[in-house]
Amino acid sequence: MAEIIDNHKHGIIYSVDLSAAFDLLKPDKFLDLFKDILTEGLLFALADFLTHRKFIVELNGNRSNEVRLDRGCVQGSILGPKLFSLYLYQLEQKLGQDCSVKSYADDTYVIVSGKTITETENRVKKILKTHVKYLKSIGMVVNESKTELMWIGKRNLTDNILVNNKSLQYKTHMKVLGNHSTK
Repeated sequence: MAEIIDNHKHGIIYSVDLSAAFDLLKPDKFLDLFKDILTEGLLFALADFLTHRKFIVELNGNRSNEVRLDRGCVQGSILGPKLFSLYLYQLEQKLGQDCSVKSYADDTYVIVSGKTITETENRVKKILKTHVKYLKSIGMVVNESKTELMWIGKRNLTDNILVNNKSLQYKTHMKVLGNHSTK
């Protein structure tokens, strides 16, 4: 962001919020994405972690029937955020070189810059469309109401940027992995 300001460019940072991200991880998508990248042993171990899981609810001494989970990742596990990061492994390649992607687990921030406001907004629109399309292809659901945009440097708002036909509002600040960033 400092480089954008120092070079007198216009910039936008956005974060796409995912609904129930860890709950939506699909083992079959994982196998498809990584069958040619990971060793067979590691692929099998990770796929096993994501499948063959069951749960029972017990309340006041009463137990539910056993239910099989066909998707999702154990939340609170050490492996969970790493696996989620693997699902998003190809995101930066899909979005192209017109942006910078910073992420950990389901928190992803994309920084886009351009020489003019129009160029910057057009890049964001194109990149954001690709981003949402990729997320949908791996089974994720975008929460438009929590997706954020923030200008870097001078704030000259012109055009609306849409996610799933919902206009995003520009923010003057956003939380980034627990840190507060301002314009």
